[in-house]
Amino acid sequence: MLNRSRGAIASVLLLSGVAAVAACSSGQSDPSRSVAGGATATSAIAALPGLDVPAWATSARYAGRLDTSATLSVQVHLRMQDIDGARAALAEVSNPKSARYGQFLDDATFAAKYGPPTADVAAVRAHLEKYGLHVTAAPANGAFLTAEGSAAQVEQAFATRLGTYVVNGVKRHAPLDVAALPADISSRVSAVLGLSTPGKAKPALVKPITLRPTAGPSDGTVPPNGCSTYWGQYDDTTDPPYGGGFASPTPYGLCNGYVPPQVRKMYGMDEAVRTGIDGRGQTIAIIDAWESPTVLQDAQQYATNNDPDYPLPASQFTEQYAPGTPVSDPSDQAGWAVEEGLDVEAVHAMAPKANIAFVAGQSDSDDDLIAALNFVITNHVASVVSNSWGEYEFGEDPATVTAYEQVLLQGSLKGIGFYFASGDNGDQALIDEVYGTPTGPTASFPSSLPEVTSVGGTSVAFGQHDDVLFELGWETGVSLLYPVGYDGSWLDWYEGNPDPVNPGDGGPTTLAWWPAPPGGYYFGSGGGPSVLFAQPWYQQGVVPGSLARADGKAWRVQPDVGMLGDPYTGYQVGETYGGTYAEFPVGGTSLATPLFTASIALAQQFAGRHFGAANPLIYLAAQFGGLRDIAPTHPGQAVAFPGTTATFDYHGPENTLATARGFDDVTGLGSVNGVSFLNTMGLLGQ
Repeated sequence: MLNRSRGAIASVLLLSGVAAVAACSSGQSDPSRSVAGGATATSAIAALPGLDVPAWATSARYAGRLDTSATLSVQVHLRMQDIDGARAALAEVSNPKSARYGQFLDDATFAAKYGPPTADVAAVRAHLEKYGLHVTAAPANGAFLTAEGSAAQVEQAFATRLGTYVVNGVKRHAPLDVAALPADISSRVSAVLGLSTPGKAKPALVKPITLRPTAGPSDGTVPPNGCSTYWGQYDDTTDPPYGGGFASPTPYGLCNGYVPPQVRKMYGMDEAVRTGIDGRGQTIAIIDAWESPTVLQDAQQYATNNDPDYPLPASQFTEQYAPGTPVSDPSDQAGWAVEEGLDVEAVHAMAPKANIAFVAGQSDSDDDLIAALNFVITNHVASVVSNSWGEYEFGEDPATVTAYEQVLLQGSLKGIGFYFASGDNGDQALIDEVYGTPTGPTASFPSSLPEVTSVGGTSVAFGQHDDVLFELGWETGVSLLYPVGYDGSWLDWYEGNPDPVNPGDGGPTTLAWWPAPPGGYYFGSGGGPSVLFAQPWYQQGVVPGSLARADGKAWRVQPDVGMLGDPYTGYQVGETYGGTYAEFPVGGTSLATPLFTASIALAQQFAGRHFGAANPLIYLAAQFGGLRDIAPTHPGQAVAFPGTTATFDYHGPENTLATARGFDDVTGLGSVNGVSFLNTMGLLGQ
């Protein structure tokens, strides 16, 4: 649960109390507190501690007052009754050793014990409408109200003024003054989103870049296209030996990603699926931003091409938008379309008879994705939900954290399991400029919430005879062949600078691997300790103290599990782009998450019941062989392309995460272990 000692989550909300001080001191605005016609300082309470300024709302970026006629949307979350009691109840209903295990709450029971009182919803609604805001969404569970109106109306309703800031060339808004609500309203509110420009989630998707700065020699020593059709088909005997403790010779990488029958064999589920543990009777929800208009026909074509025994009939698939105001962003939507195709095709690969319910947020902003999650909960859409997206904990505002936590806590108490990607950038010490200056490693959110299962990534070598040769934590480094003595950055090559291997001087060049093994960190499974959430009870005694402890306290560590994620041992996906259907390899914890979520659906079918928040059951099943531990190999493994070597299970200075025996912060407890996973989850989950 949220560790309140790191800063309380405010009960009223506003998103930038300190920002107001910074803005006023720079001469951007008058420090007067009252707003004409709105709540005043005498009728409102100030923000409580813990509401940090958005890192991007600095004086240097200030661009003036927000146009008062601009249309804004705010999402006002209602305070739950007895949230600590709700957390305690979740610990009981999700613990297989508890007498209350599996006794999930129906809507009426949750509403009576923990839901916002209807009188509170009515009072907050009346306050918003008093200032001319139009309530556009009021979910049946009372989790929040969404209201729309002019910036002037929002300023009046929340007793603040709004300013604009230019961040990376994009205008954003945030309060200039400490926003507030009348005391009788603030006591009913837990969070407000929209007073600042909402954060955006990103799909945890990675496309493998063709790491080939040269085409290689034409004398037949390099295989066609510089790649293999299965692991170990061709070895790199042309380039200098890689060395550095890695296995030699280095095999050439795969031309394409794995396909559904291989993935089922990879995780020991092929026989179970053939004998009827195939997901029938289960519904898996997938939440992403926007909708891809061709996702069903793409998935059907993909199944025809790669898994003809298991077509995807239209009767198994639904697609719908969650409530909200449509927001178009073509620059982002293309990436989310690939994500949606991957999610649907990966879920169908592992659980080919399960129903798939795709629920789209109206955009990739937090408020729209929260609305999509809540839509699944209020409409009982599915028992498991795959979410291959997230953002950084670093810079996350407390209101957003509270909003996600309350919605997911409600869904978990009602027996729904939520699965989130742990991210694709290792410890994520390199943070987006939007979030400010890096301060070190940071976890992914909402993946770090204790109520959800965090899914990390692995690298899997699948051999000629459909056998797993190795599975390692996905942390990839890259080395390139450069002239001896080269001291530049390998990122120079990545950014398209001239070919370093053939500089064009006409003379012979002596080449060496640079950076030296294990290379420069490229990408990998996200993980590490949270700075927001204390260690949940189910991780106690399992997660090493060296991973969990900081500042004298024990924190939630992610991921919980790991599945195939490395794009260089990745998954083949099919998508229509520009009117043409094509297949190409992809990866990321975006792949690992739907694979694991679908595995949970198989286990639920086998057990004959839903698991809800499954982490306590997963941690118990791991003790009985339900998951296979992922440990580093010696010597290390690497894969070659002409002029390039990518290392697996990277251990170097640019990433603090490391795969280890037992629980680790790259793969968690490990990967699905075939029938043992079904047996342990099924028997322990009775």
